[in-house]
Amino acid sequence: MRMKTERKKAGRRSFGSVIPSRGREGFRLAWSWQGHRHWRYAGLTRKEAERKARSLQVDLDRGVPHDEAVAKVWGDTPKGELTFREAAKHYLAGAESRLRPRTIYNLSHRLRLILQAAWGDAPLASITVPDIERWRDGRKREGIAVSTCNRDLDAIRGVLSWAEARGYVPSNPARKVKAFSEKGRERRMYLTIEEAALFLQAAQDEGDALVQRFLIVALRTGARRGELLSLEWRDVPINRAEMTIRAEVSKSRKTRIVPLGKTAIETFRQLRGGEKIIKADGTDPVFSENGKPLTVCRLRYHFRKIRTRMAKVDGFPAEKLSELVIHSLRHTFCSLALQAGVNLWTVQKWAGHSSAAITSTIYGHFDSQASRPSMNILDRALDCGDTEKKGSAEGGA
Repeated sequence: MRMKTERKKAGRRSFGSVIPSRGREGFRLAWSWQGHRHWRYAGLTRKEAERKARSLQVDLDRGVPHDEAVAKVWGDTPKGELTFREAAKHYLAGAESRLRPRTIYNLSHRLRLILQAAWGDAPLASITVPDIERWRDGRKREGIAVSTCNRDLDAIRGVLSWAEARGYVPSNPARKVKAFSEKGRERRMYLTIEEAALFLQAAQDEGDALVQRFLIVALRTGARRGELLSLEWRDVPINRAEMTIRAEVSKSRKTRIVPLGKTAIETFRQLRGGEKIIKADGTDPVFSENGKPLTVCRLRYHFRKIRTRMAKVDGFPAEKLSELVIHSLRHTFCSLALQAGVNLWTVQKWAGHSSAAITSTIYGHFDSQASRPSMNILDRALDCGDTEKKGSAEGGA
């Protein structure tokens, strides 16, 4: 009796496990069948999920094929009738248990765009290689970057691979669609100090203070967009002049410490002064306004408007403007740090690269020994140095 009570508390049943859903209110059912692990969102309440578990077990015990039993319990569309839209919904639901919330958000946004294709509501079995190729080529003609087209193609492959594994399609047609070549494409554009100043002025003129402060911190820390959007006040002990990028939000899955200069510290103080801190554990988002976190959509909207403003500014290269993205601020930080004399291993640590070899591959064209005017330059532009590093750089110049 005691063992049965303990199993009930743990959410275990005779078939599968009922566990809280990640990133979505409710519960999901996880189970193993013939050596494969499966999981599905099973409802808002534990009772609803347990009811699905019992129904699924009964059908399987009766000899109903696994996929048919699952489709019956969850009310899925029969094979041969499942559309790409419906498959994308199931694929996204299954990915919630494996991917970070920010990744899920980006994937759902990408799939919404893909579903605008002519075959978005077509049965999976009717989608052909030429259909996907025409969509891919049309995206490129619209001026969409080849890297974006390739990431979209990856998402399509993911949905169709999910469908193939469950027998909805005999094969994945997206596998036969070639991605665009990205060889030779300059993806690591960075700004000079003068260009960075013009950019920040345009950001100020745009008038959205929260977005402006986000861009200031991005330029002065080299942190990735997702890392900054996930930043919480517990990560920014301003009295220690550093911020922590937690492992769960870092691309490398490793915690790292990034030093803060005077301008970055002042920006964080402005953010804290303008926002009421509610949670005692410091898990309030840093970049928020009236309790609402800064969203990717808002950031992208104002960044596009900033680029439009910069197109009218004398002295900013037009060829750079077309390549300027939010991630360019990270490349700017790393590039200017190396030019100012900060060693490769320190930049690797700040940027969160898994090894110095990656940092060298990306930024190896900077000769920090031959062209490092003074750490004062980096201090004035990015405020990421300290007095000791400044003296060392000036002494070696």
